[in-house]
Amino acid sequence: MLRLPNEKLSTNLKELLEFLPINQKNKLYGFHFIKDAKLFLCGQLLVRAIISKYLNINNTDQHFVLNEYGKPYIYGVENFHYNLSHSGNWVVCAIDQKPVGVDIEKIKPFAPDIARYYFSAEEFLYMSQAPETVKLGLFYELWTFKESYIKALGCGLSKPLNSFTIKLVGDGKARVKDANPKVFFRQYKLNPGYKLATCCFQNEYDELIKIVDLNWIEARLNE
Repeated sequence: MLRLPNEKLSTNLKELLEFLPINQKNKLYGFHFIKDAKLFLCGQLLVRAIISKYLNINNTDQHFVLNEYGKPYIYGVENFHYNLSHSGNWVVCAIDQKPVGVDIEKIKPFAPDIARYYFSAEEFLYMSQAPETVKLGLFYELWTFKESYIKALGCGLSKPLNSFTIKLVGDGKARVKDANPKVFFRQYKLNPGYKLATCCFQNEYDELIKIVDLNWIEARLNE
């Protein structure tokens, strides 16, 4: 994962624009807010650097296509899946040999109607009965697990968030009540201000998050 530079648009980021194809550059220039542009740019650079390192594919040879729901994958490459998420000042990329989903959320107050609308009845009841001191964190635990699940499935919001139920089982893990194949969840501790969850189809996880910087990305893309 990568922490966004504090500058409005750092010199390093401007220089790294050259690693994006023209269609992504055009999309970048369409953002109205600098921070949204930085999040998009950093996400694309991060995944390209990871592919360069772990698959040994040069940046210019990386070609991305979308599935029917808009989830990107690398054309012509099997057994490699990735997923991006960003929130606040962080961009995170999860990779696996099978489909994977990741979601990071900055913890901030939320409207109660959001939980009522997007959570299953069982999830909403569980959260409603929790002590007030833990409700905020609990909301984001459930939310990141739910988001990571539908992103792992690759179907986007064509699958309503309230159509399945996440059950927290402790130790940063969860299970899902749904008709889909068995999946495995993991929550990582980033800092008290964020929640980060992953979902994949095999029970193998890295124990630690790897945090990189723009220098690491530039070095990988120049290899």
